[in-house]
Amino acid sequence: APGQGLLVRGGKGATPEVVALPAAPRDLRPGRDPLYVAHGQAVTLTWKGAFARYHVEISSVAGDEVLLARDVAGSSVPVSLSALGTYRWRVSAVDEEGLEGAPSEAGFVCVVEK
Repeated sequence: APGQGLLVRGGKGATPEVVALPAAPRDLRPGRDPLYVAHGQAVTLTWKGAFARYHVEISSVAGDEVLLARDVAGSSVPVSLSALGTYRWRVSAVDEEGLEGAPSEAGFVCVVEK
């Protein structure tokens, strides 16, 4: 079911256990309203959530190819985007068992010339 996963503890023949997946992080900054940054300037992506570990992905708006993927501790990460353009980012929580929840809504960053 949505928001649930299966976790198998133990060896061969262990019974899968239905568990709740981590909730999607919220309050992304920058969010749906893009942040404009000068080329070469770093931007710090932030969010709110109840977990210690997160998985961040950045892709271009023009495609679904992930350009940067990073596992981070805490609720922020500084990134530098090397090319001009608009980028979409999202983050998902990872629980203590290593289960990753659904990704957040998208946030946007637009890299412009200085």
